[in-house]
Amino acid sequence: MNPVNTPAVRTFIAIDLPSNIRKDITLIQQNLRPHFSRAIVSWVRPENIHLTLKFLGNVLMTDIPKIITACEFVKKDRAFELQLNGIGFFPGLHKPKVLWCGYESSAVLSEVQNQIETALIPMGFVAENKPFVAHLTLARIKEISSNPAAPCYVDMASVQEYFKKTPVSILHPVRSIKLIKSRLSSKGSEYTVLHEWKLKSD
Repeated sequence: MNPVNTPAVRTFIAIDLPSNIRKDITLIQQNLRPHFSRAIVSWVRPENIHLTLKFLGNVLMTDIPKIITACEFVKKDRAFELQLNGIGFFPGLHKPKVLWCGYESSAVLSEVQNQIETALIPMGFVAENKPFVAHLTLARIKEISSNPAAPCYVDMASVQEYFKKTPVSILHPVRSIKLIKSRLSSKGSEYTVLHEWKLKSD
């Protein structure tokens, strides 16, 4: 429970995108937009796209140093690489709510994510009860319909065909992991890095 007058911040632990990959993701979003021109879609600003490892929610400022210390082990890990390899929807093609770009399975990433999850349990952060799925959220879909007569109609068969014809294959180097603060503003979410755990370089 948050004591009275004790400031709290909305936080998460994530892997940021290098500038060149952010440009690639921006281009993917731009190419996808025409397919969803009739749907009501909230596109994530490119500068806000990241790979979330653990969402922490509202955290007391006094607990931030404890989180940093709990995850200090990350600095012992070596830098690694991930592979972005596809686009899809949550929960699925027929009732899409989130448009995402996904990663190939990575044992290294899964281990790091699980270690972070485990390290934060003693602080009261509940472990996720569903498997970790590495992805970048490109857009959130508010209204969409498969009915051609509907104002928010999208031809999902055409979208699926576009995915097949335009495969994604982007190598993503990971050199650090960040603790990030999220603040809602009139322009959307604004992110501030509270701490960066740099991984070992070769």
